[in-house]
Amino acid sequence: MQEISWTAVYENGEELEQYNEDHSENLFGAINQSQLIMFVLKSDSGKIWAVDLQDGSFRVGDEVIDFDGFESTDYKLIYFRRVRRTMGMFGEDPSSQVTQHLGWQVNIDGKNYQRVMAIPEEGYVTFKIK
Repeated sequence: MQEISWTAVYENGEELEQYNEDHSENLFGAINQSQLIMFVLKSDSGKIWAVDLQDGSFRVGDEVIDFDGFESTDYKLIYFRRVRRTMGMFGEDPSSQVTQHLGWQVNIDGKNYQRVMAIPEEGYVTFKIK
């Protein structure tokens, strides 16, 4: 199972890492959402996924994925983890699978729009467009 940690990047260039050098953890609630411009997920194997909250684009490694058509600068971060646990039956070991969900939400002319990237442990990214 790969370990994934996050980095919050702010307008002034400062960054807040999930884990500090002394191995203490910054909680997600410590992120200053009003100054956030990018949110990055990094795996221990070097994979990177990110959402740019200035232009709504996504990054998967070196690739940039952009959903055209939105003239907004008010993107709000969506980030959560979904854990699916499987009970061991008939002598099988129990297992769990973690999927990271990373994206944004914006309201334009009273309508709610969302783009969310699902990142399962296998690393095959899918998008949900709402």
